[in-house]
Amino acid sequence: MTAGAQRLALLRDIDDRSIQSGQYRRPAWWDGVAERFYLHPTAMRLVARVGRGGNKSTMGRRFALAEMLSEWRIPGNERHYFAWVSENVEEAAQRPRQIEEDLRTFGIPCTRTGGTVDIDGMPVGFKAFPCRIGAVSGFRCIGFICDEEAKWRNADGSANPAKEVVASLRAMCVTHAADAREWHFSAPVGTGDHHAEQFELGDTDTQITAHAASWEANPDAITEAATRLLEPDERIWRREYAAIPQSGSAAVFAPEAIDRAFEREREYESSGEPVLIIDPSSGRKDSWTWGVARWVTPATPTPEPLVSRPSYGPNGEVDWNYFTQRPDGAWIRWEPPQAHAFLLVDQVDGVEGRFFAETSADDIVNRLAWVCRRNGIRCVHADQRDDFTLASLFRKVGLSYTSHPYTATSKPDAVAHVRMWLRDGRLALPAHEKLRKELLSFEERITPSGAFTFSARGSGHDDYVCLLLTSALADLASAIEGSPLHTPRYRHVVGGR
Repeated sequence: MTAGAQRLALLRDIDDRSIQSGQYRRPAWWDGVAERFYLHPTAMRLVARVGRGGNKSTMGRRFALAEMLSEWRIPGNERHYFAWVSENVEEAAQRPRQIEEDLRTFGIPCTRTGGTVDIDGMPVGFKAFPCRIGAVSGFRCIGFICDEEAKWRNADGSANPAKEVVASLRAMCVTHAADAREWHFSAPVGTGDHHAEQFELGDTDTQITAHAASWEANPDAITEAATRLLEPDERIWRREYAAIPQSGSAAVFAPEAIDRAFEREREYESSGEPVLIIDPSSGRKDSWTWGVARWVTPATPTPEPLVSRPSYGPNGEVDWNYFTQRPDGAWIRWEPPQAHAFLLVDQVDGVEGRFFAETSADDIVNRLAWVCRRNGIRCVHADQRDDFTLASLFRKVGLSYTSHPYTATSKPDAVAHVRMWLRDGRLALPAHEKLRKELLSFEERITPSGAFTFSARGSGHDDYVCLLLTSALADLASAIEGSPLHTPRYRHVVGGR
């Protein structure tokens, strides 16, 4: 029996014992992938593109156990490790605890210290790391798993470091080069990251590839219909659940959703406190824009005629019911429809063009102070541009100033939040042709490093769109009164997390 066949048999034994202890059974898709991989005569790398929730972490742990419990030639005074690399510290911290639980379930004594698990009486162990180049060095490896590799980021949230991290991991396996296997698991992002490039190579002498949508890799827990309910946006659904990478640029907001926001009824019954949203500019190229945002509850129309009638409970308690009359004369019970709060944006305006020579920041702040006094506004929200100076200017006119920095993580969250408002009919926009054009031309791009960037198409502007993005960041920070985001009946998951 070859070494690969021995490890496949060990993996299946681990799967069976895991099932007996109450864990998920191995899906047929994963069993087929494992068989192809371990019985391949030369391939030592598995590159799997699998949708979210597709059992990647569970099966990865079982692969890791099969590798650690196999036979290895290791000098008597050394311990070599199976490495697991995740996108962040929190993800990496979960794996040692889970590996420790798995080993103890199988009756294998071990010792866990931080991100390391040593198997007692054996010269092997398990180490987990975040995807930082400096972390993956200093010890010998018998193999490794790269978890959600397409979504890795540097510590500053910028580029995807997968190529450099993988190179370091392979160097750590140098003393086991003939036997050390590697697994690259991820849901896709774009087509230019390291995981995507490896996957596009297809099956070769050195690797095999595998693809599965979420419901194919985890059929016991996930259905295609359930994933469509979770993510109505077709583009995101294809990427996250159908495991189809996004290529090139794409419009961020659906045109029909934009139309609904501009056509939405703007009458309301009650309102939270309004806030002023601004997108500052130096006055040399971009526009300095602003608008007023508030969460409002729409008015509930009552039919005519409407009468109330009492009903009596078994203990004499009284409950009043309302009835209205249909055109055919029949009386039917009436209940007020549920009113969904929506974000009302109005008074959108701006100073455009090269105005820096004629208009000062003090002039604009004084103009905006008048807008705030007229609308009973106490709080101003903006991005991080010139926040030190602007905070001082707005304080002088008696207004609170809060900046919400645009970062590699916050801007995608803001875009997702605005997309959700549009999708759910939670946004009412005023007649404003430039805002409409900017929304229609606002695009999402995926860089070769796997990062998302957002901007206007071509050389266009997005100064008015940024008002909505800053509004979203303020809402996510609980800074706009009356937001349904902060009620028990309304829940939004940001960036698919």
